[in-house]
Amino acid sequence: MKIERAILLRMFNFFEKSAFSCNQIAEFCSVSPTTVYDYYDKFKSSGLTVAELDKKTTEEWKEIFYETTKQYKKEYEPDWDLILKETEKKYGTIQKEFEKYQEIYPNGYKRSSFFKLVKKERLKRNLTSKLRRYPGYLIEVDFAGSQPWYIDTNGEKVHLSIFVATIDDSGKIFAFACRNQSTREWIKAHVAMFIFYGGVPEIVVCDNVKAAVIKAGKRRQLNRIYEAMAKHYGCIIMNARPRKPQDKARVERAVRIFNERIFTDMRKLKFFSLDEVQSFISQKVFELNERSSKGGDSRNIRFEQHDKSKLKPLPKTPFQYFEWMKARVVGRDCYLIVEGHYYSVPRDFFGKKLETKYNSDFVYFINEDEKAFITHKRSYQDGGFTYIDSHLPENYKRWGACKNDYLHWAAGISSSLITIVELAYVGKEPINKVAADKCSNIRKLFDDTNEQPIFLKACNYAISQGRLSISATDIESLMRTKPWLIEIDENYQLPTHHNIRPDSDFSNRGIQL
Repeated sequence: MKIERAILLRMFNFFEKSAFSCNQIAEFCSVSPTTVYDYYDKFKSSGLTVAELDKKTTEEWKEIFYETTKQYKKEYEPDWDLILKETEKKYGTIQKEFEKYQEIYPNGYKRSSFFKLVKKERLKRNLTSKLRRYPGYLIEVDFAGSQPWYIDTNGEKVHLSIFVATIDDSGKIFAFACRNQSTREWIKAHVAMFIFYGGVPEIVVCDNVKAAVIKAGKRRQLNRIYEAMAKHYGCIIMNARPRKPQDKARVERAVRIFNERIFTDMRKLKFFSLDEVQSFISQKVFELNERSSKGGDSRNIRFEQHDKSKLKPLPKTPFQYFEWMKARVVGRDCYLIVEGHYYSVPRDFFGKKLETKYNSDFVYFINEDEKAFITHKRSYQDGGFTYIDSHLPENYKRWGACKNDYLHWAAGISSSLITIVELAYVGKEPINKVAADKCSNIRKLFDDTNEQPIFLKACNYAISQGRLSISATDIESLMRTKPWLIEIDENYQLPTHHNIRPDSDFSNRGIQL
């Protein structure tokens, strides 16, 4: 036991100038008799007087009274860093490390001292400090572990994932009900979060969920769509270290508050739609943010005073979610398929790889080398075609079209041509090859002829005759004969002749009764 220098000097004075016993001196100095005996032996062995001892420096005092004990302990001092590392491993215990220590140092620390020293060393390495919060600078996001549910029209439970966010330094909480933890729902929750806060922070700190981070670590790889969303809003995405919840301690606290104050109430209620769940959560979150903290303002008031003015303004349009498809080689047909629909690609990209990016409104093809964009309006027609004329070769324009293509062509020329195309496809599918060949031949005849006005008159004449099917051959024949130029006398009667059979000969199939 180490005794202070003043107490030791007083103790040695009693030995020199009085005849008190060791027990009496121990009582006067408030130490044990054993301690008095130990230090008295060291005093006698030093051969110094009390006056000489008083002139010694602190280091010299350590050499006389403390050094022996310290050297003794150093001999049995283990590698605390190694021991702490082993205890932090799975199934690692202090007892196991103590047993290893005793095998090496049988005369070292006893069990109780060893356990106390391990805890003391652990505390030394886990010192913390208060973090400085910067208003509107950072938002932390995470999924809550609890999963509320609602009952659908089939009477089955539909479990939901709850997205939770909190902002520095007011700690204002945001919660959003998601159908699952997919990237689509993750992005949807972020868009709603930015609208809720009315601005964008500098940094968003997230967990390592697959919706956000594909690969964590030094060479991290963010989800491509999540990265595009951050670029759209002008913020930086930072992911927490794996298994380090302290990196986003504030949102972890918000998740705990959600579970304790909202989820516990939700378990007692029944919901029948996602909107009902979200409405209940929004109301409860509003109450939480309005609630005053101990000796301070509410989260809403602190947010209005500190965070709101520091947030960057929202972009003019919210981020539109889109899907990515891996790069594909453009084939000879100059089409790429997206969810069952074909979209045209310029002939110049034949044999090159194009990435596909699409959402509910548009489809984009991106060249990896030149970063060129090809844009189409999104179509949901299964098996349909969307194309731009300049993308396709001339022979395809003539031979690869379907009903809608021919109607589009005919609409720019004449209503009679529209009728002829409709007649060709009567009772047939829009992609029927026989009808397409018939319309293709008519189109070729129109493109090749130098007498397009006569072509249109032939079409009008064919329709006026009530024909149910009109081909390119029919139109070509009419263009040659021009029957609409022949004047017909309505009073004209056929000449009589003795060899002309009467109508009666044709009754009863020509059988004379």
